[in-house]
Amino acid sequence: MFRSNECVAYTWDSQGRCCGVRIERRGERCTVAGHWRGAKVGAQPLATVLESSLAHLKIRSETTVLIGGDFRKAFCVDMRMPKMSSELLHSAVGFELAKFSPLATEDLKWGYRVLSKSGMDALHVRVGFFPASDHDHWLEAASALPSGVDMIIPAGATLDPQFAEQDVGFVDEEGESAYILHRKESGEREVQIAADADRDDVFGLGKTPLAAPNLMPGRLLELNAAEQRSFAPAVLLGMYGVSSSCPADARTWLSVPKSMKPPRNRTQKTVSLTLAVYLLGLGLAFLGGWLMMKNRDLAFVNEKRVALEEEVRRLTPEVKPTHEVDLNEEMRQELEEVRASFLPMGVGLSAITGRTAHELWGHSFQWNTGEIKVELIADADMMDKIGFLERTRVLADFNVDIARQKGQFRYTVNCRLMRDSEMGEAGVDVNSITFLKTSVPDDVVPDDIPDSDGEELDSGLPPGISPPSLKEMNRPPTTRSMPASSNGASRLLPPPPPPPPVLPGGN
Repeated sequence: MFRSNECVAYTWDSQGRCCGVRIERRGERCTVAGHWRGAKVGAQPLATVLESSLAHLKIRSETTVLIGGDFRKAFCVDMRMPKMSSELLHSAVGFELAKFSPLATEDLKWGYRVLSKSGMDALHVRVGFFPASDHDHWLEAASALPSGVDMIIPAGATLDPQFAEQDVGFVDEEGESAYILHRKESGEREVQIAADADRDDVFGLGKTPLAAPNLMPGRLLELNAAEQRSFAPAVLLGMYGVSSSCPADARTWLSVPKSMKPPRNRTQKTVSLTLAVYLLGLGLAFLGGWLMMKNRDLAFVNEKRVALEEEVRRLTPEVKPTHEVDLNEEMRQELEEVRASFLPMGVGLSAITGRTAHELWGHSFQWNTGEIKVELIADADMMDKIGFLERTRVLADFNVDIARQKGQFRYTVNCRLMRDSEMGEAGVDVNSITFLKTSVPDDVVPDDIPDSDGEELDSGLPPGISPPSLKEMNRPPTTRSMPASSNGASRLLPPPPPPPPVLPGGN
């Protein structure tokens, strides 16, 4: 936390005898850079006496100014408070203060310092209080200081953490007895009355009252011991003003009126505010100019865009709606043409059925847009009979695979149905084709089958009924269609199996 490097502190007694010191900090060492002593004469205001110190103590705008007043009229008490928020703690301290003060809380001016956390749930709080009438007199005396006042706090309330391991004493106005603030093991301070001021182990008493670590008394060492003792409260207050505790305690201690607060850095703040306003205005002006420039560029680009659109519209020939092409209709027509180029599935099924020998069982028939796959089963090798399928005039691209499984021969025939264009190139009239006979006699070999010369063979139909032509097969059915399986495959009805062999010795 920020702390000052120089502090001017004032204390006085009930007779108007004032002491003032200027403390400067270099690292952790404090030096008494100047001191001043004054006293009022007769009815002279105390403010006039303090005003005469300005030439000796050299108060600057960055100097912290503390007023200790008459420390003999101030009281300090240590409290143990539960941990709570700042607002609740202030109310709780005010409530507990009534137990320690002989005066009503309304007649007091008080503040507190949080010294440490004495436990997990407790706070060590030091409270300083004094009569409100004395506080008003101290404010009146401090009004003579043009630099203002940072804090009004008695010297005894500034102990800890400074002089945390040492007792501190203040002499009375006659210099004969002393008040010793003794530090107990718990960290609290208790007041002890000493009959004399010759305690060398107590800061502020003895023959060397200003002997302390990290303190250089400066020219105060030129004074006798009694005069040094009178400066001890002001030195203690000045050392507190350059410590880190002073700005931290300002949040909880009694605040001074706003009119008396130091106008510290007022010039710098005014200059900084003016500079900030100037930079803000400059930034807004720059932003306005940049936006205007971008607006002009946008208008120029928009003008060019409009001109290009007009030029493109002028150079592009007008397309009438009647010349527009419906792509969906075109694709539909192409699909219909492709679909119409294939012969119907019934042609391939009839052609294969008419060329299949009785010894072959039809196991499955699969159709996929002109592609045919037929599986045939026989009890003996019928590869010679499979060759009859290649003599049809509507099938092409034959491929036969044979496999033997469980004493049976399985033939997988792959072929395809010719398209209209292929049959035209082969000189076959699609509309004149009639289906071949439904079966092949057992005694006919492939060489006995007539060539595909257009000759009509026996269809195996009853007399008076002619086989249908391909043109009639292409006509949509009117009553019922050929049964097919769900996957497009039509099952062939196998011929009845041969009779079982006659066993020897049977009937």
